[in-house]
Amino acid sequence: MTVREIEKQVKATLKETPALSPNQLVNQLVERGVSDSNVRAVTWRLLDEGEITLDGRMRLILASGH
Repeated sequence: MTVREIEKQVKATLKETPALSPNQLVNQLVERGVSDSNVRAVTWRLLDEGEITLDGRMRLILASGH
């Protein structure tokens, strides 16, 4: 699975189920066949780039406009 495909999976998952903890996001994508380390790497990069963010409860959400 390419990085772009994993990005799409991460964003789609957060769109379907907003406000997931990082572990919940990883677990959902691992269940779909994505490796744990790839999910974590892509999630950190999306956080760094501002495409996803953390809410006040430290849950991952899509940044507005993404």
